[in-house]
Amino acid sequence: MNVPERSDHELFNQIDQGRDEAFGALLAKHYDTLFAFAFKYCRCRSNAEDILQESLLKISRNFHRFDRRHRFTTWAYRIVINTAKDLFEKERRERIKQQAFAEEIVQSTAPDPLHEGLWELLDRLPQKLYDAVTLVYGQGLNHAEAATALGCAETTVSWRLYQARKKLTHQARRLGLVLLVFLFGGERWTR
Repeated sequence: MNVPERSDHELFNQIDQGRDEAFGALLAKHYDTLFAFAFKYCRCRSNAEDILQESLLKISRNFHRFDRRHRFTTWAYRIVINTAKDLFEKERRERIKQQAFAEEIVQSTAPDPLHEGLWELLDRLPQKLYDAVTLVYGQGLNHAEAATALGCAETTVSWRLYQARKKLTHQARRLGLVLLVFLFGGERWTR
Protein backbone atom coordinates (compact mmCIF):
# COMPACT_ATOMS: atom_id res chain seq x y z
CA MET A 1 0.00 0.00 0.00
CA ASN A 2 1.47 3.33 -1.06
CA VAL A 3 0.77 6.17 1.40
CA PRO A 4 0.61 9.59 -0.28
CA GLU A 5 3.17 12.11 0.93
CA ARG A 6 1.71 14.82 3.14
CA SER A 7 2.13 18.44 2.08
CA ASP A 8 4.18 20.83 4.19
CA HIS A 9 1.04 22.74 5.18
CA GLU A 10 -0.64 19.53 6.27
CA LEU A 11 2.43 18.67 8.35
CA PHE A 12 2.48 22.21 9.84
CA ASN A 13 -1.14 21.79 10.96
CA GLN A 14 -0.34 18.43 12.54
CA ILE A 15 2.70 19.93 14.28
CA ASP A 16 0.46 22.70 15.64
CA GLN A 17 -1.83 19.98 17.01
CA GLY A 18 1.10 18.55 18.96
CA ARG A 19 1.76 15.55 16.76
CA ASP A 20 5.52 15.05 17.18
CA GLU A 21 5.73 12.48 14.39
CA ALA A 22 4.64 15.19 11.95
CA PHE A 23 7.78 17.19 12.70
CA GLY A 24 9.91 14.10 12.09
CA ALA A 25 8.05 13.51 8.83
CA LEU A 26 8.69 17.13 7.77
CA LEU A 27 12.43 16.78 8.41
CA ALA A 28 12.56 13.37 6.72
CA LYS A 29 10.71 14.74 3.71
CA HIS A 30 13.32 17.48 3.18
CA TYR A 31 16.42 15.69 4.48
CA ASP A 32 17.86 14.67 1.11
CA THR A 33 17.28 18.10 -0.39
CA LEU A 34 18.90 19.86 2.57
CA PHE A 35 21.83 17.44 2.58
CA ALA A 36 22.39 17.98 -1.15
CA PHE A 37 22.34 21.73 -0.56
CA ALA A 38 24.81 21.50 2.35
CA PHE A 39 27.09 19.31 0.23
CA LYS A 40 26.97 21.73 -2.70
CA TYR A 41 27.71 24.59 -0.33
CA CYS A 42 30.80 23.05 1.30
CA ARG A 43 31.80 20.28 -1.18
CA CYS A 44 32.82 17.92 1.59
CA ARG A 45 30.62 15.01 2.70
CA SER A 46 31.73 14.96 6.35
CA ASN A 47 31.31 18.74 6.69
CA ALA A 48 27.92 18.52 4.97
CA GLU A 49 26.84 15.87 7.48
CA ASP A 50 27.99 18.04 10.40
CA ILE A 51 26.33 21.12 8.93
CA LEU A 52 23.05 19.32 8.35
CA GLN A 53 23.01 17.74 11.81
CA GLU A 54 23.53 21.13 13.47
CA SER A 55 21.02 22.73 11.09
CA LEU A 56 18.32 20.20 11.98
CA LEU A 57 18.86 20.95 15.66
CA LYS A 58 18.51 24.68 14.95
CA ILE A 59 15.38 24.06 12.88
CA SER A 60 13.80 22.09 15.72
CA ARG A 61 14.72 24.71 18.33
CA ASN A 62 13.52 27.62 16.21
CA PHE A 63 10.55 26.14 14.37
CA HIS A 64 8.22 28.44 16.30
CA ARG A 65 9.90 31.36 14.47
CA PHE A 66 9.19 29.96 11.03
CA ASP A 67 6.93 32.31 9.04
CA ARG A 68 4.37 30.09 7.36
CA ARG A 69 3.87 32.59 4.54
CA HIS A 70 7.20 31.37 3.14
CA ARG A 71 8.33 27.97 1.95
CA PHE A 72 9.85 25.74 4.60
CA THR A 73 12.83 24.91 2.39
CA THR A 74 13.68 28.59 1.89
CA TRP A 75 13.83 29.10 5.65
CA ALA A 76 15.77 25.84 6.12
CA TYR A 77 18.28 26.82 3.40
CA ARG A 78 19.05 30.04 5.31
CA ILE A 79 19.70 28.01 8.45
CA VAL A 80 22.00 25.63 6.53
CA ILE A 81 23.92 28.59 5.06
CA ASN A 82 24.35 30.25 8.45
CA THR A 83 25.39 26.98 10.05
CA ALA A 84 27.96 26.41 7.30
CA LYS A 85 29.32 29.93 7.77
CA ASP A 86 29.57 29.31 11.52
CA LEU A 87 31.48 26.07 10.90
CA PHE A 88 33.87 27.73 8.46
CA GLU A 89 34.43 30.63 10.87
CA LYS A 90 35.09 28.20 13.73
CA GLU A 91 37.61 26.32 11.58
CA ARG A 92 39.26 29.60 10.55
CA ARG A 93 39.58 30.72 14.18
CA GLU A 94 41.03 27.35 15.10
CA ARG A 95 43.61 27.63 12.30
CA ILE A 96 44.58 31.13 13.53
CA LYS A 97 44.89 29.81 17.07
CA GLN A 98 46.99 26.82 16.00
CA GLN A 99 49.23 28.97 13.81
CA ALA A 100 49.84 31.45 16.60
CA PHE A 101 50.52 28.63 19.03
CA ALA A 102 52.92 26.94 16.60
CA GLU A 103 54.81 30.20 16.05
CA GLU A 104 55.00 30.74 19.80
CA ILE A 105 56.48 27.29 20.29
CA VAL A 106 59.09 27.93 17.60
CA GLN A 107 60.00 31.33 19.10
CA SER A 108 60.35 30.13 22.68
CA THR A 109 63.56 28.27 23.42
CA ALA A 110 62.98 27.38 27.07
CA PRO A 111 59.72 26.86 28.93
CA ASP A 112 58.74 29.90 30.95
CA PRO A 113 56.21 29.19 33.73
CA LEU A 114 55.06 32.81 33.66
CA HIS A 115 54.42 32.64 29.93
CA GLU A 116 52.60 29.32 30.32
CA GLY A 117 50.38 30.98 32.92
CA LEU A 118 49.56 33.69 30.42
CA TRP A 119 48.55 31.11 27.80
CA GLU A 120 46.40 29.37 30.39
CA LEU A 121 44.60 32.65 31.06
CA LEU A 122 44.26 33.40 27.35
CA ASP A 123 42.67 30.00 26.75
CA ARG A 124 39.88 30.96 29.15
CA LEU A 125 38.86 33.96 27.06
CA PRO A 126 35.78 33.82 24.83
CA GLN A 127 36.79 32.94 21.27
CA LYS A 128 36.23 36.42 19.79
CA LEU A 129 38.39 38.06 22.44
CA TYR A 130 41.06 35.38 22.10
CA ASP A 131 41.17 35.87 18.32
CA ALA A 132 41.64 39.63 18.67
CA VAL A 133 44.42 39.22 21.26
CA THR A 134 46.16 36.57 19.18
CA LEU A 135 46.12 38.63 16.00
CA VAL A 136 47.12 41.97 17.51
CA TYR A 137 49.57 40.92 20.22
CA GLY A 138 50.58 37.47 19.02
CA GLN A 139 50.85 38.18 15.30
CA GLY A 140 51.64 41.88 15.47
CA LEU A 141 48.73 43.04 13.30
CA ASN A 142 47.38 46.53 13.81
CA HIS A 143 43.71 46.96 14.68
CA ALA A 144 42.69 47.60 11.06
CA GLU A 145 44.47 44.46 9.82
CA ALA A 146 42.98 42.36 12.62
CA ALA A 147 39.53 43.75 11.80
CA THR A 148 39.94 42.65 8.20
CA ALA A 149 41.07 39.18 9.27
CA LEU A 150 38.17 38.84 11.71
CA GLY A 151 35.57 40.36 9.41
CA CYS A 152 34.54 43.08 11.81
CA ALA A 153 35.00 46.82 12.38
CA GLU A 154 38.28 48.22 13.68
CA THR A 155 36.44 49.65 16.70
CA THR A 156 35.16 46.16 17.44
CA VAL A 157 38.74 44.88 17.63
CA SER A 158 39.61 47.72 20.03
CA TRP A 159 36.59 46.89 22.18
CA ARG A 160 37.46 43.19 22.21
CA LEU A 161 41.01 43.96 23.33
CA TYR A 162 39.67 46.19 26.11
CA GLN A 163 37.32 43.41 27.23
CA ALA A 164 40.18 40.88 27.08
CA ARG A 165 42.34 43.08 29.33
CA LYS A 166 39.50 43.38 31.85
CA LYS A 167 38.84 39.63 31.88
CA LEU A 168 42.53 38.73 32.08
CA THR A 169 43.12 41.14 34.96
CA HIS A 170 40.11 39.70 36.80
CA GLN A 171 41.23 36.11 36.17
CA ALA A 172 44.81 36.87 37.23
CA ARG A 173 43.64 38.38 40.51
CA ARG A 174 41.30 35.46 41.13
CA LEU A 175 44.18 33.03 40.63
CA GLY A 176 46.49 35.03 42.88
CA LEU A 177 48.64 36.36 40.06
CA VAL A 178 49.89 39.91 40.12
CA LEU A 179 50.37 41.73 36.88
CA LEU A 180 53.71 43.55 37.01
CA VAL A 181 53.76 45.12 33.58
CA PHE A 182 50.35 45.05 32.02
CA LEU A 183 49.80 42.45 29.42
CA PHE A 184 50.90 43.04 25.86
CA GLY A 185 53.59 45.56 26.65
CA GLY A 186 56.15 43.04 27.86
CA GLU A 187 53.98 40.56 29.61
CA ARG A 188 55.20 39.69 33.07
CA TRP A 189 53.21 37.67 35.52
CA THR A 190 54.25 36.58 38.96
CA ARG A 191 52.73 34.76 41.88
